[in-house]
Amino acid sequence: MSLDPKLSRAVAERVARVLIINRDAAPARMLATQLRDLAPSEATIVADTATGLKAINDLNPTLIFVEHVSGEMDGLEFTRRLRRSMTPARGTPVILTTTEATAAVLFGARDAGVHEFLRKPFNLGDLTKRVVAVITPRPWIQAESYVGPDRRRFNSGDYKGPPKRLSDKRAKETVAVQKAVLALLRNADAALDVSPDEVIAALKARADTLYPAFESIPGGGPLAVELATWLDRPVSSGPLARNQLRQKIQALLALVPAG
Repeated sequence: MSLDPKLSRAVAERVARVLIINRDAAPARMLATQLRDLAPSEATIVADTATGLKAINDLNPTLIFVEHVSGEMDGLEFTRRLRRSMTPARGTPVILTTTEATAAVLFGARDAGVHEFLRKPFNLGDLTKRVVAVITPRPWIQAESYVGPDRRRFNSGDYKGPPKRLSDKRAKETVAVQKAVLALLRNADAALDVSPDEVIAALKARADTLYPAFESIPGGGPLAVELATWLDRPVSSGPLARNQLRQKIQALLALVPAG
């Protein structure tokens, strides 16, 4: 995969200091070699996620690869703990490597805060695509149920086979959630001046559905998180609060054509 000079420089910056977490030394060393084929790279290899978490502050990695093997090495839990930690490297791009290209692992990786999913075995071209994909910064989501990069950019191209039906089901469920949340917001907007306390209580009860309903809509994710965060604080039902809430509701409704 040929890269133009500007992209090559960006790749070199991204792979400058890499942390590789893999219980098997041989594939970890092979990955380190492949990264050096892309650009000068200093790779640190550790055998378990606990050591990886401890090493992050000292290493300040520019990129992290973590292996996921069910029952043996939980790359998903590692990523969740990293994203919710206080380390300056909590936002470092994470690429999950695994032979388990199942729907459960794929969606689990996305929801844990993984940037990219790399199915094994992979070649240098596959690796290059994933590294290039994490060069551009992604919007950061900070919510009660999720901390990590905007999940709309998560790659799923490697996943194929019968479990695709599960993703179809998930898409239908997302549409159902969107319809329910949109109805809730429209009703809230209409009733806000009449029964503000009830409206705020109803929205608080469904706050965890706001982001899932709007994450696939351009610009919707950050606005949904903003509304959920606002609802999470002690909120009065006075005129100022009603006006603030209406603005946030209408900003979300404006993203979806009525009908």
